[in-house]
Amino acid sequence: WFLECFLRAPFRADGQLSSVYPGSHTVLLDYSLIPLLGQTFWKAETGEWFKPQQTLYKALELKKWYDARLNSEGLVDFDYETLKAQNIINFIDHPGIGWHDFPHPGIDRHGTSCPLNLFFLGFIQILAQIAADVGDSQAQPLKAQSHSLAAAIRAHFFDGEVWHDARDGENLSSGTSWHSNGLAVYFGLSEGEEARRALRAMLARYDDVCRCSPYFHFFFLFALRRAGMENEALELIKREWQPMLEGDATTTWEGFWADAKDSLCHPWSTAPFLFLLESKSLE
Repeated sequence: WFLECFLRAPFRADGQLSSVYPGSHTVLLDYSLIPLLGQTFWKAETGEWFKPQQTLYKALELKKWYDARLNSEGLVDFDYETLKAQNIINFIDHPGIGWHDFPHPGIDRHGTSCPLNLFFLGFIQILAQIAADVGDSQAQPLKAQSHSLAAAIRAHFFDGEVWHDARDGENLSSGTSWHSNGLAVYFGLSEGEEARRALRAMLARYDDVCRCSPYFHFFFLFALRRAGMENEALELIKREWQPMLEGDATTTWEGFWADAKDSLCHPWSTAPFLFLLESKSLE
């Protein structure tokens, strides 16, 4: 359903997809890219891509919106406030948007966005693989763009220890988050001891950097696993989801605090279930 929905969602006049199908709902720029990530799960289960030709055509059309906003370094770059006024939002996750309250800093979305460019990288990486497998002429240009984008992201957002949320010209944002660092590991830009060092820094700075809402643990927990930090991921699940259990929850909450802005029956918050089902340490 998720992969089919991507194919059926109509384009808006501006070349973007609404974040709710069907309709002309607010655009969430990462949500437009994320459905393609589901192709890897489909192929792992079936051995094939889901409707690869149709997916390739649709994704290449969507990609034009992001390509039109590439700066001289090849990074997606735009004025955040201008687009936000047009209901086109660099969502990434809830913190800092104002939809929910958090006891920690939000994501810095001003300037060139690290996490959005990481999602764009993942989108292009999978698109290149699909194009190669169907013999499309775009395969090599897409692969080359993924390599140059990866290098640009690393050069502009990594300070040698952690990944920062944004950059405004020469100014690297002081804001850093579980999101930027988790995605850098999830999409393979940071590996080995470098990845573990960045993720340990995020966990150690629990109270003073932007943490993930339950939803984004679909990326962060699996980044911890990729970095060889399975035990840290299991401890994090206990720490974050325990209040739901103590609150006698029988469904997962949208946020960890169950305030008046939360949905208390939220499928997005079920990342631990998938993680635990696939956990080798529990076999």
